[in-house]
Amino acid sequence: MTRTTTSLVTTLALTLSLGLALTACSGDGGSQASGDAGSSAASMPAQARAQTPDVGGRFVIPSGRRGVAPIKVTVVAKGTGTEARSGDTVAMHYIGTFMDGKVFDSSRKTGQAFEFRLGTGGVIAGWDLVVERMHIGDRWTVVIPSDLAYGENGHPAGIPGGADLNFDMELLRVR
Repeated sequence: MTRTTTSLVTTLALTLSLGLALTACSGDGGSQASGDAGSSAASMPAQARAQTPDVGGRFVIPSGRRGVAPIKVTVVAKGTGTEARSGDTVAMHYIGTFMDGKVFDSSRKTGQAFEFRLGTGGVIAGWDLVVERMHIGDRWTVVIPSDLAYGENGHPAGIPGGADLNFDMELLRVR
């Protein structure tokens, strides 16, 4: 090998090693969902979906957008039912809170499950990313960054611009 080729190979090897080391030390126990930030749960191998941590476990869902933080997930209950896929109509219970814990919306309070068609943009982007990884019976708490919620403009119903949001989400039905 030439000196330039050797230097390039060494640089690539060091970069790869550093990336692997940072991933291993990221604090999520290596249980990060989906390998490719642009892939959807529907295209994930069944083995990758089955690796959702047990109750109390944590993982992140990549945003799929450069410069946008991932969604942080904590497993509250682990379901075993049908998995949600893009195009399905799903029913959810949820409690939405600001980072200070103040509730801004809740289907549990009304007792009425919230239904929407998954993957059609009918909800904030963070919800589509989360729900397409859930099975019936899953209950997760998630932190959705502003860029995957209502962004810099916020929402007229009282959500300020730039607000990261917490949700307690439970998948009830898939059809």
